[in-house]
Amino acid sequence: MASMRGLSELTAVVILLAITVMIGAALYGFYFSSQGSASQNAASDAYSVVNSAVATDQGGYYSSPEVSATVDSCTSSGGSLVCTLSLTNTGSGNAEVLANTCTISVGGVPTTGANSATSLTAGSSGVAFTCAVTGTEPLIGSSATGSIPLSDGSTVTWSGTWS
Repeated sequence: MASMRGLSELTAVVILLAITVMIGAALYGFYFSSQGSASQNAASDAYSVVNSAVATDQGGYYSSPEVSATVDSCTSSGGSLVCTLSLTNTGSGNAEVLANTCTISVGGVPTTGANSATSLTAGSSGVAFTCAVTGTEPLIGSSATGSIPLSDGSTVTWSGTWS
């Protein structure tokens, strides 16, 4: 009879130990799965904040400009370098080019030039834009590159050919 009693006590201890391990495993899985989703949420919240920082508030919802540039011509004469571009805003928000902020690069060296402030409403296309700098005349047919900073902090880069 003593051996039966010892066996049932051992069985009870093993069952309690197994239950304890299963509860511990469940709590471990719950804890670390909730930590993983908190990390994911933190990352996506940071992404939203970045997007909101460059977007403009248009009546309660966020919209952002999507501006591109097409080079119409780049000419040089007597150290005066002039590039004429067409700007298009396919985004849902308005954008503005700040005055005297465009750059033209010659030989990899960017030079800030003169330009007028230009407004780009959402959906606008073919908006004429001119950037003029003073610098070393490039070779005809060589690459023309530059950038146009926008008021929301983004930059439009472009490239063409000197003619």
